[in-house]
Amino acid sequence: MRLGLELGRVERLVTAIFGVSVFYGVYGVLGAAQVGAELHELRSPLDVVPLMPWTAAIYLFLYAQVLAPLSVIRDRGVLWRGLLCYALLVGIGTPFWWFYPVTVPREPVPVTDLWTWGLAVTRFIDPPTNCFPSMHVAESFCAAALVYRHDPRRGLAWGVAAALITFSTLALGQHWVADGVLGAVMGLGVVFVVFRVWPVRPEALQPLPMVHTAWPLLVYVVLFALLASPYWFGWVDPSSLAAWGAPPPPAP
Repeated sequence: MRLGLELGRVERLVTAIFGVSVFYGVYGVLGAAQVGAELHELRSPLDVVPLMPWTAAIYLFLYAQVLAPLSVIRDRGVLWRGLLCYALLVGIGTPFWWFYPVTVPREPVPVTDLWTWGLAVTRFIDPPTNCFPSMHVAESFCAAALVYRHDPRRGLAWGVAAALITFSTLALGQHWVADGVLGAVMGLGVVFVVFRVWPVRPEALQPLPMVHTAWPLLVYVVLFALLASPYWFGWVDPSSLAAWGAPPPPAP
């Protein structure tokens, strides 16, 4: 494909599905490979945020956040740069995850309401390995920075969302402060470097209309409903989920 061409709807959809599948596939495989490995902790005096299960709703917003750039990008050349930014995040994080895997100790939390259900599901989806650096935070700030290059007002709004997502990683006991700090630096840094080394024409950064922001938000609403439905409709025994996401056994 030639760069500098406007993206079509099908291309956006394929990019979203393929990109999310590959990104989280690699992340998941690396996380699973650490089961039984020696895990480390990065607790600091700043790690004082208490457990807040309701922030699982914010944590889940990542899946709208990572799609946000597709709601503003018109130009295929800019899309390739954005994909490179996400790929670099995985490339930078992989040595840390492989050679110095970090975990956050967890205590089982009984499922008593929708929010503790959300906490259990979050722990199941995102096991306590690959914590440093935090890809949740890195992806969030990377997405906000990509949007900001097209539309500063929308970029700032997604930046606020990135900050809230960062807070949720602490309030759910998913990450240490150090994980989030490095993640934020990575997310902002890769966008700065990629667009400095591989610049684009100013006209390539003309954003799509504001109305396109609605579809990442719709993705979030649908995903929230799908994950909450087993609890709402009683399809699963909540008491069986208390141990979901328990720390992996220590290395022998």
